[in-house]
Amino acid sequence: MSKCIVGIDAAYRRTGVAFISIEGVLLQTTVIKPNIKLSGAEKLYQLRAAFDTLLEHYRPVAGVIEDYSLGSIHDIRRLAEASGVIKACCGGYKFPCAELAPMQLKLLAADHGHATKEEVAISMSKLYKTKLEAGDEADAVAAAHAARLLFKYAKPTKRGEAEVLVKFAQSKTRNKTSKVTLDQGF
Repeated sequence: MSKCIVGIDAAYRRTGVAFISIEGVLLQTTVIKPNIKLSGAEKLYQLRAAFDTLLEHYRPVAGVIEDYSLGSIHDIRRLAEASGVIKACCGGYKFPCAELAPMQLKLLAADHGHATKEEVAISMSKLYKTKLEAGDEADAVAAAHAARLLFKYAKPTKRGEAEVLVKFAQSKTRNKTSKVTLDQGF
C-alpha cells in the first residue's frame, strides 16, 4: 500500500476519518459511531478500538485533527475526551499530527473561514472527484487534504490553502500553543 495521510474530525458521538494517498487519491472515508447505549468510558474504548484498527490497516505518515470549536462546556469536555483518545492513538503510531482550528480548515477547503459544511463538502467532492455528504466525512477529507499540504505532499492551488500554510508556518516559529500547532507525538 502506498503512503497515506489521515484527516480526523473528532467527536464524542461521530468521528469522521479520511485517508488520502500522498499522491492525492481518496482511499477511504468513514464515520466511527460508538454505541449510544454504552457508558462514557465504553464509548471512548470503542472509539479507540475502531480508530486503532484503521490506523493499523493504513499506517499513515502524517495527519491533521480538526481542533475544538466553541460550544457548551459539557460538549467541550466530551470532545476533549474523544480528541485525547484520537491523539493517543496517533502518538502510538508515531506520525506527526497537526491540529487546525475549524475556521482554518474551512478557509483551506472553501477559500473562506465561514464556509458552511455544504460548501466544504462541495469543494472536497470536486477536488477528490467523489460525492461527499456535508458533515463529518467531508470535514475529515478537508483535514486530510490539509495534511497533504502542511506536510508538503502537495502544493497549494487556492488562496485559502496558501493563507493557512503561511499561518501554520508563523505559528510554528512563534510557539506551539497557538490554535494552529504541530504535535510531533508523545
